[in-house]
Amino acid sequence: MCNCQDTLIPQIGVVTDICTETADVKTFRVEKIGGGKLFEHMPGQCAILSVPGKGEAIFSITSSPTNEKYMEFSIKRCGSITNFLHFDIEPGQQIAVRGPYGNHFPVEDKLKGKDLLFIAGGIGISGDHNQPARPCPDIYQRVNQHFCRAVFQTGLSDVKQRHAVETHALYR
Repeated sequence: MCNCQDTLIPQIGVVTDICTETADVKTFRVEKIGGGKLFEHMPGQCAILSVPGKGEAIFSITSSPTNEKYMEFSIKRCGSITNFLHFDIEPGQQIAVRGPYGNHFPVEDKLKGKDLLFIAGGIGISGDHNQPARPCPDIYQRVNQHFCRAVFQTGLSDVKQRHAVETHALYR
């Protein structure tokens, strides 16, 4: 995939929506000024969100690569930058985003038609729910109150029915 932009130069985005998924996970919807997503990405990639005067951190891109209108980042509150995002950012505010970074899941070629096993902790599986084959990327549910919060668990039964695949979820 050719991404001809310089990934080191921040793109300015506008936070257009914030969805509270659990007590400590929020999903931030970000668009370009004037609309549209900031840059192209593939499933499993991430981006750096920068808050001027506060710092920056890297987060998984949790929206579908096929969505041309916006990008989403599901962020667990666990430090100074994530606390700022959770408590101080509101829709309409601007944020700097750089990316995409990281390897992606090669779903269109190397993984096509293969049996896959994803192992993740916390909300680490979030990059998996944005696969292009999934028509509904907004699948969230709080499953475990103590050790692991699998906020994208709800979609497993839908995926099983829509794509005739076997799905399993194991929790500690």
